[in-house]
Amino acid sequence: MHPVLNIVDSAAIMAGLALFYGTFRRHIRHLALQHALLGIAFGLGAIASMLQPILTIGSVIIDARALFTGFAGAFLGLEGALAALAVAALGRLSINVSSAAFLGIVSMVISTGAGLFWQRVKPPAGKSWKCLAGLGAMVSLSYSTLWLVPELKGSVPIGSIALLTTYNIVGSVVLGTFIYREQNLQNREETALEAAATDPLTGLLNRRGFSQQFAEVEARQSARGSSLLLIDIDHFKSVNDGFGHAGGDEVLRVTADRIRRAVRPQDTVLRAGGEEFGVLLNDIDEPGARISAERIRALVSEPYRFSDGRTVKVTASVGGFCWETGSVPERIAADTADLALYKAKADGRDRSVFALRPAA
Repeated sequence: MHPVLNIVDSAAIMAGLALFYGTFRRHIRHLALQHALLGIAFGLGAIASMLQPILTIGSVIIDARALFTGFAGAFLGLEGALAALAVAALGRLSINVSSAAFLGIVSMVISTGAGLFWQRVKPPAGKSWKCLAGLGAMVSLSYSTLWLVPELKGSVPIGSIALLTTYNIVGSVVLGTFIYREQNLQNREETALEAAATDPLTGLLNRRGFSQQFAEVEARQSARGSSLLLIDIDHFKSVNDGFGHAGGDEVLRVTADRIRRAVRPQDTVLRAGGEEFGVLLNDIDEPGARISAERIRALVSEPYRFSDGRTVKVTASVGGFCWETGSVPERIAADTADLALYKAKADGRDRSVFALRPAA
């Protein structure tokens, strides 16, 4: 096959890998696994390139593998780079075992290292075509090993190297731009999903985001159990009446921050709506949940001073419910905690009350 056609075939493989890159990023959330699987895919791309070399001299194979292993280093981190390198090295040895093959593996180590180095030193504006072209030039340094191959006796095909270097530079610009586009697209999707699950005033989860988190927590089946606390600011209308809606919003933001500080990092806080908040405590028993509820109530009730010097003090009522993880649907847990909250208000507010059994 004509060398130029081999280059075109390698470009088509690289374009397919770029599409795989976007698909893997969307459907595999575990980053290390995502990078490792993509690294295997890039390694297979390198093998496909070796099977379509632009030039073969004895056991020497001159092909476009450098861009595949270099891109793995540049875009997949250490896990992906090592996976791509391992797959590509095994592929090279399966073609033939010779001194040229081992030097070929060394060349892949160089291109992979060049990609990793580029990722580390590229400037913040590294998405420019010049920066991507620099990546293509760096991975092309791997061709320096050809001067060490005994079979070539120093007669290195400069024309083939020039063709591959040009391919690496152009391919880096085109395919790097495609990969960055996939990254930007996913980032926008994740931002939109986060916005849909987040309360804009407090930054806490809303009910939609909380439902997703509830399902994840319950699926973990913690040993001690789970608890749901519902927190309501007592007589919040008086805050709005006395300090205006802007002041009321400030009190809500402060309350959200105080609740976050009162619970553990693994617990989930939401704004249920209006002046009502919720906390999902995971891997906790009932005594621990009661302590958390009192800590939240006490912290929320501390006076708050506005920037103009005025001070406001609110109290909070808390309703709680504890259950064995995985044994209660979200709706039942919420309804039961809500009944406990209603009792806390009926008993005089500024207190925490726990339901003893799920709501019917």
